[in-house]
Amino acid sequence: MSLLPNAGIMGPIPDVFDFDARMTVGPAKDPAGRTLRFRNAHNLAAERFNEISIDATLNCRDDRANFPDVGPQLKVFYGYLQDDITDMVLSEQYCNDVGPLPAFIRQQVDRARRKRTERADTEKTDKDKAKGRLPLSGAMVLSKPVFRVAGQRPEVVIPDIMLQSILLKLYVPLHWFTDDRLRIIQFCLHDVPTKLIRPEPTDEHPSPDKVLVFDMQKMMPMSAWGSDEASSCMSPLKWQQCSTNFEAALTILSEKNIEAIAFSLSITRSLRRISQTGMVSSGRHATRFCEVWPSAATITLDRWTAFSMRSRP
Repeated sequence: MSLLPNAGIMGPIPDVFDFDARMTVGPAKDPAGRTLRFRNAHNLAAERFNEISIDATLNCRDDRANFPDVGPQLKVFYGYLQDDITDMVLSEQYCNDVGPLPAFIRQQVDRARRKRTERADTEKTDKDKAKGRLPLSGAMVLSKPVFRVAGQRPEVVIPDIMLQSILLKLYVPLHWFTDDRLRIIQFCLHDVPTKLIRPEPTDEHPSPDKVLVFDMQKMMPMSAWGSDEASSCMSPLKWQQCSTNFEAALTILSEKNIEAIAFSLSITRSLRRISQTGMVSSGRHATRFCEVWPSAATITLDRWTAFSMRSRP
């Protein structure tokens, strides 16, 4: 009989020896103070050492005549923080910078990446299926149909993109509020430059969805739209029409109608107050112009246009 250096007992190994416990790694070490690169290097070396030790222990368990001793005591790994795993999952370059990674961490990272990919594919498939489930019957019915009455001016619909652009303070030029332009926006939005932007987060909507607004940089140079800095883009009758429609837009955004659209437009309390105040100011502005318009239309239009430009916030 002789002392077995790895098992720490006198040989031979007894039948009651706990081989499973010998092949079990102890609790992970505290990672505090150790860089991720250092921990990966330590764990990689420990992983290789443990593989050799476990192989020796299995040989001893299965053939004690030729392998009288078990493998050496397994080395303990350093632990990982959740942020460590997340950073490695999100960036392969980061894995290379702090690697090479031990096999058990590489497996965990790859598994997490596959789950992310599968989740994204599932969400996309669900969205596609949801679109496919929409009934074809009635699919082309307008969301805001305009009913025409002979001899009367048809009701003007203020498109949602116009309301969203006002709320996000894009300063939509007044002459874009003509009946013709509003109809173009309502029925031919694909011909209008637009873009998706994400509103600033608020307490009510910490993660707001992106909304569709006008692409002002592209629309301003276009002859069909353009800026309203010069009064030549407006006539007195057109000014009156645009002011009426603009006031209608502000009325929609006012407090009495805000709850109906607050969810879809992510409106904040401050914008509610602004829209209601703007509605009142715009109404007074248009009323005053209409009072003096019949007697001095051409002269007052230039003056009121300049006043409107100076009054912008």
